[in-house]
Amino acid sequence: MSCYCNICGNEIPENERFCPVCGSEVVARQATTANSFSAVNQSNFADSEIHSAGTVAASQSTKKKNWYSDNWRRVFNQPWKTGAGHHIAWIFGHIGALAVISFAVFIIVSEFVIAVNTAKEIVGITDAPKIVQSAEERTIADSSNYFDDQAATETSSEDNIIDKLTGKSAIKNAQVGDIITFGQYEQDGDSSNGMEDLEWEVLDVEDGKALLITRYVIDQICYNEKHEEVTWETCSLRQWLNEEFYNNAFSSKEQSYILETDLKNEDNQRYGTEGGNDTVDKVFCLSVSEILKYYKFNEYNEDEKRGYSQELVTAPTEYAKKMGVYYYTFGWEDDDKEWLEDMGYSLDMIGSTGAYWWLRSPSYDSYDACPVDGIGYTDAFGYWDDDVSTGEGSGVRPALWISIE
Repeated sequence: MSCYCNICGNEIPENERFCPVCGSEVVARQATTANSFSAVNQSNFADSEIHSAGTVAASQSTKKKNWYSDNWRRVFNQPWKTGAGHHIAWIFGHIGALAVISFAVFIIVSEFVIAVNTAKEIVGITDAPKIVQSAEERTIADSSNYFDDQAATETSSEDNIIDKLTGKSAIKNAQVGDIITFGQYEQDGDSSNGMEDLEWEVLDVEDGKALLITRYVIDQICYNEKHEEVTWETCSLRQWLNEEFYNNAFSSKEQSYILETDLKNEDNQRYGTEGGNDTVDKVFCLSVSEILKYYKFNEYNEDEKRGYSQELVTAPTEYAKKMGVYYYTFGWEDDDKEWLEDMGYSLDMIGSTGAYWWLRSPSYDSYDACPVDGIGYTDAFGYWDDDVSTGEGSGVRPALWISIE
């Protein structure tokens, strides 16, 4: 007797176990009537019409079928001795299709990741330095206390939104006097809220690089941990700047912008104290010669190598105050007003705060270095108290050169 394949409906010759068309193994069934064949079609094809006992009832049904499961079953149920080449071709055809789909998905995901990273760079979500305040936007408020400066910075950042959006490219147009953000360090004295963005003043721009110095005195650090003869090359402050500070304040991406700098460590210009060997540093303190080059002095005595500058007055962060940095607050007393006028300082300085910070140049002896004090005064003699170099007192304004290309 003949029977029909319960998968494709084709007639199967007598005594055959497998359908010669689709290869499926079937159980022999007796051919009955046309209605029986229609019943087979009904069970396998969702859109077939059903005819029964002379009564026609048209119906449409939806049957969910696992296409891959059905087809793989047909292949592996087929005896390999019959049409093996056809089935191998079918297998490799599907493998090829899956490979093409996988490659297309990979390309789409890659393009999406690239687009996201590009968007981050456009809005400045990068580790690159960003301009937050241009030189033209700076006011005398730079010398006020830390929290007042924070508010001023937030306002100027909004005003300078174009530079903020361009992110990395903005620094290419950096000018002397601009304020940029680069790296992070504890500043508000509250370690529970994490580190704050470091702000830097642009002191110089040349040959695709910029010289930066922190806008604030950020910490109180002794020049050398031991009271002994020392130079910039051997002092503990240099080691701290190029190791602990460098590694904690900057990400690996930010570190890639920082350039190694050949430093000339000159002797004391008045007392002849040796400055020691020249060094190569990534982070450093400015020298006396460098502050004379980059800052305008209200008065400077060339013979005694001392003077003062309103531009050197630098506010400490709250963290630096907690760490013990020396600082001075310009008061409202008549005496303060009088000597501010005598020095040529603006009366807008009243209410502002200035902290002590280190230079790397040696003082009158080899146990100390020259500082800038809270009113912007510096002297080749250095500190009158030798203990300051190893204890509380001067803070630090790190300086460095970065690539802006």
